[in-house]
Parts: sequence; C-alpha cells; structure tokens
Amino acid sequence: MAFTNMVRTGNQTVLSRLPGIFSIWTDVLAETADPDSKEALLHNESDLEGDLAQLDESLEKNRKLELSRRDLVYTTDLVSMIHQTLTICEANHGGSEAFHQMYLINVDPSLLEQVNQIMSAL
Repeated sequence: MAFTNMVRTGNQTVLSRLPGIFSIWTDVLAETADPDSKEALLHNESDLEGDLAQLDESLEKNRKLELSRRDLVYTTDLVSMIHQTLTICEANHGGSEAFHQMYLINVDPSLLEQVNQIMSAL
C-alpha cells in the first residue's frame, strides 16, 4: 500500500522506480491471492496463545477482531488500489501511451503482463 501511495503522488523519482515497484506488486499480489500462503496472514486466531484462542470471547480476541475490521491493510482491495493509481498516473501524464513511453517502457514485459492479468480480473 505504501508503494502504491507513493506512485500516486506522481513524483518523478518514484515513477522512475516503477520497474522495482511492479516487481513488488506482483510478489505481494501473488502471495495474498494464494489462500494457502502463510505470508498472506499477518495474524490469525492461532496467534492468541493457549486457552485464550479457545475462548469464544476475550478482550484480546475482540481487540484483534476490531482492529482487522478497521485497519486499512485488511479492508483495502489492493488490486483496485493499484488499478486506480495507474489510471490516475496515466491521466496525469498525457494518457496511457505517453505514460507507457515515459515510465512503463522500462518495466519487464512479463511483470507488466502479470499485473495486466490481475487487473483484467476486476
């Protein structure tokens, strides 16, 4: 999310680093899309130690549940956020073709294809 917000600023230095950011996006999106990936879970009920995990309600369990309901990391659709960010950048830099020629030309074509496939699923 942080890299996506940085790209959204349109800062030339950040945009010049899009090849690395696309690499990070594809890694993160692949990890979070895989339901078997342990990387996708930052915490879960098993993080609660001992008897606490078996209680139907506890202050700690309720606190973590409330946090997961309000925390942007858990409530933001990262794919949509990346898509919106790229759309904004294209609009702010003369359209899709101009943005591609200025910044995306240096991104590995396989990374571009992976991100395009993910975006097309929207």
